[in-house]
Amino acid sequence: MTMNKTKLQPPANLDLSSLHSPTEVRQWESEWQDYRQALVDEQNRERIKEQSAHAESNRNLTDQEYYDLAVKREAKEKERQAERAAAAKAEREAKEAYLASEPDTVDISENSEYLTLLRLQHRFSQGYVTTENSIQAWFPGYYHIVLHKPAPATAKRGSK
Repeated sequence: MTMNKTKLQPPANLDLSSLHSPTEVRQWESEWQDYRQALVDEQNRERIKEQSAHAESNRNLTDQEYYDLAVKREAKEKERQAERAAAAKAEREAKEAYLASEPDTVDISENSEYLTLLRLQHRFSQGYVTTENSIQAWFPGYYHIVLHKPAPATAKRGSK
């Protein structure tokens, strides 16, 4: 079924180079009012058509439809949790592999306290730790610190 839609055409403008009678002007204004009203009516028809299309989606769900949606939602949530767990495991393994490739101890030896603190901050962010005898020297112009690799992560207490 094909719909034969004709596009609304505005009325022709009055010729400004000639004189028009009041009746012609009123008729022209009436045509313009009819044209504007036709545009409004067309917009209203389209709006009503859209609203009626959405009216079906606003109805109350049956028990079976609600159950089906809940099952889909639960399946998506389980899928997201599995993705998060896989991503966390991959991140943990990557961090462990990275730490395994790093040296057991790191010597930081700088002549500027600013550079020393930058290096310390970088290594602390990687998980390196200090011990009681980590600071080897701390003098103006010479700063020497030894950092140690953290112990490998063990299983959490209470988990079986």
